[in-house]
Amino acid sequence: MPQDVVDWEKQYGQIPKRAIVIMKTGWGARFNDIDRYENKDKDGVCNFPGFHPDTAKLLIQEREIVGIGIDTPSLDYGPSKNYPTHKIILGADKYQIENMNLEGVEEGASTTFISSPMLVKGAPESETRVFAVVGTAGNKS
Repeated sequence: MPQDVVDWEKQYGQIPKRAIVIMKTGWGARFNDIDRYENKDKDGVCNFPGFHPDTAKLLIQEREIVGIGIDTPSLDYGPSKNYPTHKIILGADKYQIENMNLEGVEEGASTTFISSPMLVKGAPESETRVFAVVGTAGNKS
């Protein structure tokens, strides 16, 4: 929810323009166990956290981000059927990264992320390798 962004900014400062916003849910600890990672219920519906569509709108309209990332299988929460957060982010021509390994990356604004996507001609998406340089964001030295 947008209030989560406001609460985070009270602790770490406002998200700067042209930032990528990464949500560390802790779900990445489940990555090597597909059953726990997808967390399917008895009906086969996945259950995991994601970005609320209103949060995506706030990040685009009021923070002017360049993209978002998360340590779950999708930007949208698990049971989503129409993927509103995907539509908002991609509709604004922003990029998104899913299935991030954020174990060992501390919460806060002190990490620089570098994304190296594979360039595939005509492809709407591709795999990427993401590097987290911890303790560097905002460091002018």
